Amino acid sequence: MLGKAVLEIEKDNRAIYRVRFIAEPDDIVNGWVPAEITTNRAGTAIAPWSGHYVSSSSDPIETRIYDMRMAVRSPLQFTGLPLQASFGKPEPLVDGERTIPFHVFVPAGYIQCDEKKDNLVLADLVYHVVDANGKEILAKVNPQKVNLKPEERAVFLAQGLNLNRSFDLPSGTYTVRFIVRDNLSGKIGSVFTPLKVE
Repeated sequence: MLGKAVLEIEKDNRAIYRVRFIAEPDDIVNGWVPAEITTNRAGTAIAPWSGHYVSSSSDPIETRIYDMRMAVRSPLQFTGLPLQASFGKPEPLVDGERTIPFHVFVPAGYIQCDEKKDNLVLADLVYHVVDANGKEILAKVNPQKVNLKPEERAVFLAQGLNLNRSFDLPSGTYTVRFIVRDNLSGKIGSVFTPLKVE
């Protein structure tokens, strides 16, 4: 039975295809581009994305700002960079707020380190907080521009990007969105998570 199941899986895998469509230059516009893909072939199932974001600007600063704005507004998580985020233990209440430490991690091999520019790492960390009603409570861009020493570069290439930061919030229920953009490659990743501060 197991052998038959494995053969069926292998057969299914050989019948799975990924199809990519490229827009004509005249069709490229800024913003969300919806997509609808259907098939009339019997026995064929498709799982298309509902659309994608496009930036037609050639200005790297403009594109950088646009990308981060889209990542903040998007109902979807961006997957250009794999991203993990976790919260530490909140500090005691001071003036009605708690300091919430957090850790953001991008695995090794995803953020570029430009050896020709003195081991330059150029990235942005964005954290964006809204309350239970969707009201923006906090929005912060934390640029990361550093030229690594040889020993630091070795650690970075082996361990990836590790950032420890914090923000202050009063008691409440929030959604926190973390975004990292590698400004050397233009790749961007995001993750959002609930947070309850008591």
